[in-house]
Amino acid sequence: HTVNFLFPLQISGVFLGAELRWVGCQGSRPGLRGYPCSLWTLFHVLTVQHDATPTSLDNTGLEGEAAPVLQVMRRYIRTFFGCEECGRHFEAAAASSLEQVKTREQQILWLWNQHNRVNTRLSGALSDDPLFPKAPWPSPALCPSCHEEKNGVHLWNQNHVLGFLRHHYGASNLSPRYSLSPPRLPAALPDPVRTVQPQAEHRGAAAVKEAERKPEEQPEPRPGHPALRGKPEEVLEHGGRGVWVLGLGFNSVDMSLCVVLYACSCLVLMLLFFFFKFRSRRWKRPHHFHV
Repeated sequence: HTVNFLFPLQISGVFLGAELRWVGCQGSRPGLRGYPCSLWTLFHVLTVQHDATPTSLDNTGLEGEAAPVLQVMRRYIRTFFGCEECGRHFEAAAASSLEQVKTREQQILWLWNQHNRVNTRLSGALSDDPLFPKAPWPSPALCPSCHEEKNGVHLWNQNHVLGFLRHHYGASNLSPRYSLSPPRLPAALPDPVRTVQPQAEHRGAAAVKEAERKPEEQPEPRPGHPALRGKPEEVLEHGGRGVWVLGLGFNSVDMSLCVVLYACSCLVLMLLFFFFKFRSRRWKRPHHFHV
């Protein structure tokens, strides 16, 4: 089923291009964080959203599974994730403990726990970003009540962790600021013989009037791919519309350089104008000959 969903995405040109500007997962240099970070974030959001709206999976074939989001994540990583070693680690973790997940709350905590295990294993590795070092999350600064100590041993208060995750990845903490609205589809040409479809007649005049709207009158589609609201170090402050410009191969440095070159060109042209104007006045100055 996953292949069938991906095929139309491939033919429509939806893929990760070379020019990417991450927002919440921007690394300190290319090759760090980025796609793996965004994949973790995506599935964390999905586990929390499934907990908040369990009926959203009705009639999908997944409603009968105890941990549908984790099962989909497991299949995706097994089939499509480029890091084979990472895939083997995740598959081993899923095979050993995923069957124990019976509730939506356990699904959220299972993914959080596995993410922390991965962070611990990869801490200090070449893929570890020095500005965003891998460490158990959330930190005491983010969630003090999530951390406890008993006989000198650190313990997680999983009830508080669950509440923190529900808030952090919840709908109220998602921002569409950096979302891109999908392009509008061209309006279909009306049938010259029969302009009103039977379904429109059945729905009534209001539906016909809605169908006859001009493309520019159609409401804007709801933005997708929400970004997590975060601190300045977690969410880079780019302009929302700037994503389109950056996606064409220009970054902020390129744009600044273009502005500087444009200003210098204008200044040079002005200097040349005044120089030649001064020279022309000298040439036109009358010469007096003494007899």
